[in-house]
Amino acid sequence: MIRNFFFGTINRRLNVITILPIVLLFVGVFLVFGLHLRGLILQDQTQEQVTALSVQRHFIERWLEERLRDVVFLSQLRQLRDGSVSDIDLFLREFVDRQAEFDGAIFIDRSGRVLAGIRSGLVVDQSSREFFREAVSGTSTISDVIVGRASGRRLIVFAAPVYAGSGTLRGVAAATVPIEALGTLLGEVNPRAGSRTYILSRSGDLIARSTGITAPANGASASESGASAAPSEILQRALAGSNETRPYTGRGGEAVLGSYQWLRNGMWLLVYETPLSSVLSTYSQYNLSVLAGMLAVIAVLIPLMLLIARTIERPLAALTTMAAEIQNDEYDLGRAMPGIERAPREIRNLHDTLVRMARRIRDDVRELERLATTDVLTGIANRRLFVQEAPRILDISTRSGTPVCFLMLDLDHFKRINDSHGHEAGDVVLAAVADELRRTVRESDFPARMGGEEFAVVAPNCRLDAAGELAERIRRAVADRVISTDAGELRCRVSVGVAQYDEDIHGHGIDGVLEAADAALYEAKRKGRNRVVLSKRSG
Repeated sequence: MIRNFFFGTINRRLNVITILPIVLLFVGVFLVFGLHLRGLILQDQTQEQVTALSVQRHFIERWLEERLRDVVFLSQLRQLRDGSVSDIDLFLREFVDRQAEFDGAIFIDRSGRVLAGIRSGLVVDQSSREFFREAVSGTSTISDVIVGRASGRRLIVFAAPVYAGSGTLRGVAAATVPIEALGTLLGEVNPRAGSRTYILSRSGDLIARSTGITAPANGASASESGASAAPSEILQRALAGSNETRPYTGRGGEAVLGSYQWLRNGMWLLVYETPLSSVLSTYSQYNLSVLAGMLAVIAVLIPLMLLIARTIERPLAALTTMAAEIQNDEYDLGRAMPGIERAPREIRNLHDTLVRMARRIRDDVRELERLATTDVLTGIANRRLFVQEAPRILDISTRSGTPVCFLMLDLDHFKRINDSHGHEAGDVVLAAVADELRRTVRESDFPARMGGEEFAVVAPNCRLDAAGELAERIRRAVADRVISTDAGELRCRVSVGVAQYDEDIHGHGIDGVLEAADAALYEAKRKGRNRVVLSKRSG
């Protein structure tokens, strides 16, 4: 009886043969594509985490190196090498006032006793501290997170030996940074909404996270204070050197997707986590929408599909091809799909909607790309675009055998402009300097604002002497410009460090040549500012 009901006539058999493959096809596509989409989403999120971690690691380690260079530079100044204790005390207090990153600076004699400066929570006797012992042995160093014995504050100490004019060790110069500064650095490269980044010690104690420090001031561990610490699994993966990317259960039973990178040669662990529910929220919504649409199609449209399949088969196939071409950016949005005028009205509307959406998405993506790589204040490239483009320019120059130079620029005494005339005047000055930079460099050069008052220029097909001339033109152009602000007419000066890339000297990548340009910049600052210094570590 059932057999006769389904297969009794040719029409019924055709109906079954037509409907059953459609139902099975929808179910199969839903399952296979759903699983494939889930894997793509997890893979894409993991790559996003790794990219964000690389940027944050670069920021943090570069920031730590810059602070250490500040203290090394401080230790070499005449005031510390030969000055009296009272003169050193006054100089260190002025140093802390000028350097916003530091909240304390001290001078320690060879026995470990603090003689001058602002202690910022450190007690008088520092002889038992590891950073003091390393500095006394002649090594400039960055401490691990320490707890001030007097204040209980969590600090990072940057220390360097101080040698008298005779060459004998006079003591140690040290400056402290509150651990909260690391949280601020993490926040400068914000993770996606709902995600979190933080730094752990090798023992699993929470040091900092992107929204600030959560560990208690008395130095207790994260677990003791109830602060949000990393799941043990991500720490075990890091300690074991595992590259596993599968989701795991985080603190409180929440499933998360996480990635990590080591900082400071394995002393700290930088972790990026996103709740799995947040990662897959779009996936779940998509599945529900697709499932609802499938049920509607099966329940309502299958009877009609048997009648109109032939009339919609060709235009639907053409639309599929068109969508794939749009996805691959191969379709000309200015021309209509062939045969669309003969398609049903719904397909014509779908075609028109798809074209409008593709145009809008294309325009929005271009605008987002522009905004993401342009410094809003100055209109030139930002640090993010510099990090992308500078290695590419260097690679092209290296493969073609042409020289390439890097210029690092820093406005002299810019803090005075902000303090004396306000930040609005400071913004006008930064925009004016960027304008002069844009006018002065060659069309092939790549200028960027690195952050704050620091700029950089990549000069391809340019040797060191020519790059020095370019830097001098920039310096003169900035020095000659009178900048009109609401606070009156202002002038500013820039110091410039120049380095030419040499693989034998700087190694692969841009880090070595940037460090050379940075060192030249610091040399220009040391020699009195408003000048150009060519790196001695250049080809």
